Amino acid sequence: MVHPCPAFSGPVLLTSAAALASGTRAEVHDAVGRAVVNLALPGMPAGGAAVLDLSGLAPGNYRLRVDGLAGSAALVITR
Repeated sequence: MVHPCPAFSGPVLLTSAAALASGTRAEVHDAVGRAVVNLALPGMPAGGAAVLDLSGLAPGNYRLRVDGLAGSAALVITR
């Protein structure tokens, strides 16, 4: 889950229902599928959260994908 949505001009908080291992990858893709943000997340317990800085992105819709050992998850975010 990502809060706030839309993200407007600041960072967003990514909350995971499952535990994430250190090095889990988070990628943000633009409308044509280009990766515009690619970073390693810190390890965190179930219910933990990480801050993603999306302030450098133009307003629009993006797809956030998180790939970890337990699988992948994707969702649409608005900036």
